Amino acid sequence: MNYLILLLTTLLPSVVLAQAGQPYYEYVWARSGLVLRAEPGKQAAKMKTLAYGTPVVPLWHGNYDSVMIYPARQPSEDDSGEPFYLHGYWVKVATGVDTGYLFGGYLSNMPPFKPPAPTEQGPSYTIESWILQQATVLDTRQQPHDNDDYSTVYSNHVIKRVKISEGGGTERYIFPRDRRFEDGFLLLSYFVGIDVTKKQLDACNWWRLDLRPNYIFFESEGLNGGIYFMFRISFDGETLVVESGGGC
Repeated sequence: MNYLILLLTTLLPSVVLAQAGQPYYEYVWARSGLVLRAEPGKQAAKMKTLAYGTPVVPLWHGNYDSVMIYPARQPSEDDSGEPFYLHGYWVKVATGVDTGYLFGGYLSNMPPFKPPAPTEQGPSYTIESWILQQATVLDTRQQPHDNDDYSTVYSNHVIKRVKISEGGGTERYIFPRDRRFEDGFLLLSYFVGIDVTKKQLDACNWWRLDLRPNYIFFESEGLNGGIYFMFRISFDGETLVVESGGGC
């Protein structure tokens, strides 16, 4: 059981539109897959598990529900210690073969990542490699007065800002358009792995969690043998910021 508390805001229902006969697709963003059920509810019969990246056509939204992501482990100065949930609607979907219900908290209109062919260094599973499957680099420049830090602007208006630190660094992605707070959680869950177990936290020298509406900030020292690890998700209604990094 994972014990890091994550605050996720209410998932707003997607708008299902069909223009000129073209269906609107959403994609499974649960890394381990998402269960398709015969009825809208966690107790309904399982039909099959749809793999990450499976496209589905939402037909309509049914019951509103929630799934506990992480139970509260301990109160801190920044939160009440209460459990936090991923909220969403049970969405009736068509897969091309079956029709059933998926929990919408793990659905997104973000195109899925297509792992590249392995190289000598292995496949590249990063947020940047996902962005580059959809967009080109418009500009990369060094930050003023610091040759180690730089920014990259992509043709889909995403901005990447890198800050180098001793033994590591952080990467911040700024999404200025129609991304949601939940999309930031799904991106970090897939590419960074922000699930932290009780055993891992107990082995940390220290850790801190700051939870607010549309905002998560986690930092620790000693996680998995490293010196420092952090991630942050923030959303102000216009801009989604997704940041992660650490040092050795």
